[in-house]
Amino acid sequence: MHSDNCFLLLGKTGVGKSTLTKILSEDESVKIGDSLKSETKDPCCYKCQIDNFNYLLIDTPGYDDSDGNDSKNFLNIKQSLTSNNYNIKGIVLMFSFQDPRFGESHRKGLERIVSLIPLDNFWDYITIIFTRTFSDD
Repeated sequence: MHSDNCFLLLGKTGVGKSTLTKILSEDESVKIGDSLKSETKDPCCYKCQIDNFNYLLIDTPGYDDSDGNDSKNFLNIKQSLTSNNYNIKGIVLMFSFQDPRFGESHRKGLERIVSLIPLDNFWDYITIIFTRTFSDD
């Protein structure tokens, strides 16, 4: 699947990357985690359209992964970006309002993201979304 308009979703596990993907793509096959375990294991692309604008959303496994697979997840994201030659037009960083501080896991995650995507003006591609997730527990 190739598009000239690709948007990469990145953030900690559980911030709503897959939920946003499911809403925007209207693709019922998008799996959304409903427990403390991470659901997304590999980067996945979904076709989206708003009016006549076609684009791809690349849903990714989160960092600070519940299975402790951060290094593996970042390697999978990098390999996916390289092998598919996506034309990244934007990067959506998602953060939860429920995180009281921008902690060490965020810092390490951002460092990996910056090293993962070789863009000269990296921060010009960034949009930040703050989410709030709810649980029945």
